[in-house]
Amino acid sequence: MPTCAQCGSTNADTSTSCWKCYAPLTASASVGAAAPSASSATAAPRAAVAPRPVTASRSRAKGSPLPIILVLVLLLAAGGAGAYYWFVLRINMAKQIAVEYTKAELSFDIAKMKQLCTSGSAQDIAKLEQMVTQLPQLKTLITLNKAEAGEATLTAQEAQVKVNVQFSVMTISQNITPTVVLVREGIGWKVDFTKTSQANAALQMRILQDLLKRGQGLLLRGLPGFGGR
Repeated sequence: MPTCAQCGSTNADTSTSCWKCYAPLTASASVGAAAPSASSATAAPRAAVAPRPVTASRSRAKGSPLPIILVLVLLLAAGGAGAYYWFVLRINMAKQIAVEYTKAELSFDIAKMKQLCTSGSAQDIAKLEQMVTQLPQLKTLITLNKAEAGEATLTAQEAQVKVNVQFSVMTISQNITPTVVLVREGIGWKVDFTKTSQANAALQMRILQDLLKRGQGLLLRGLPGFGGR
């Protein structure tokens, strides 16, 4: 506010003459009075800049998204490894066991069959063992040429594997595709002898008929009363 140079009274900014002594107000007084106003106006923008460091600190407080990305990558990797185990390792394990079992069954390797089958299959395997004991010639009638895993289906608790087999009964070559049924036991697979026998009942009957036709003389010699002891 301008000050009168003559009487020292303070006047309004819009006044052109002093309200007390009516002396005209000089231009220097007006400029002098306006100086504080310009100074305060300059200080105002500085106060407006002050919040910027606060915004930066808040941004830093949020943290980097990198740890979250790493966690997501690790979870995806773990899921991929689990899928690989489920679809590749477990099904390959089931196929391998199915082929080994088929080889043991066609060669009448009872000890190997017991090792590959579930404990619940012991009673049914014992019947087969008794037949092989009575007719040891069975082992000489079949020659296994090739056995390899074919189509396989896998669930959480059971697997079914088709095995492509090439073998000979006496001198006649044959191709068959038996199904081996496996069940989960621990972290691995075991052959369910009963289910496998049921799945291949017709096939086993056909093989038995071929054995009887082509090896009848050998089989009869092994029976009590026909040359066997």
